[in-house]
Amino acid sequence: MKKTTRVNSTTQKNYKKLYTALTELMEKNDLDNISVVDICTKAGTPRATFYNHFEDKYDLLRYFFNSKISGLLKELREKNLKGKELIDDMIYEILLFISKNAVLLEKMLRNDSSIGIYEIEKIINNVLYINFKNLQSEFEFLLPIEPLASFYAGALVFTGKWWLDNNQALTYEEATVFLKKMIDVNIYTIKKKMK
Repeated sequence: MKKTTRVNSTTQKNYKKLYTALTELMEKNDLDNISVVDICTKAGTPRATFYNHFEDKYDLLRYFFNSKISGLLKELREKNLKGKELIDDMIYEILLFISKNAVLLEKMLRNDSSIGIYEIEKIINNVLYINFKNLQSEFEFLLPIEPLASFYAGALVFTGKWWLDNNQALTYEEATVFLKKMIDVNIYTIKKKMK
């Protein structure tokens, strides 16, 4: 996303109009067949406004997915969960996000589009990396957090894809348990609080 000096209410409204236009267009078209012109026309927003804030349609998607997932994970941090509970809830919330956005994500993942898979993985990887970094005051990770975030992002994306491809055959809870069992390794130790 391009840097803006501030995001006021008008800018937020434009972001929402652009994102809504993109998701509505994706109900009938594959992402690869939608242009920035299509998005701006549907949103009633000039292209110059779009390009003042976003590089391309993928940047628009990244912004909204990052915002939504970051919001979910912020709520988790506010619950003051600790240790494994926090990591487990993070996995659950991301799967719930995948479920709530299933139509959009299915369009992005249609025909094994490497662009769609790459974009989603990149978004989740970034969010996980930031959250793992924030957790370093509480946990001492046994592995470097950058490849760890990448591993979890890949596991979440491809498990989410499998889940969508199989018509969400498992409930959120079952999918969460399934994923946790697949990647349940001791990746951190809880730091002892200094007295």
